[in-house]
Amino acid sequence: MGSTKIESEDVEMKKIIRNFVNSQISLQDEINIIKECEKTIYDKIRQYLIKHQIKPTGAFRQGIDVGRNALHQKRKQLEKKLKSDSRIFIKRS
Repeated sequence: MGSTKIESEDVEMKKIIRNFVNSQISLQDEINIIKECEKTIYDKIRQYLIKHQIKPTGAFRQGIDVGRNALHQKRKQLEKKLKSDSRIFIKRS
C-alpha cells in the first residue's frame, strides 16, 4: 500500500518536471523551484527513513549528499547567471 502512494507521488513529480521543462519560466522562478526542491526532497527522505525506522548506510548518505550538492551547485550557477544578466540589463538601460 505504501509503495502505491510513493509511486503516485513519483508520477506527480514527473508531471511537474515535464511541465517545468516544457515551459518558459524566468531564471528567478527556476532558482526558487530548486530552493524548494532542496528543502522538500531531503525532508521527505528523512521522514520516510524515520517512519520506517531505517538507518541509512554510508553509501546511501553519500548519495543523498551528492544529490544535495548537485542541486546547490545548480542553484548557485543560476544565481550567478541572474546576477550577470541583470548587470548587462542595467548597463544597456
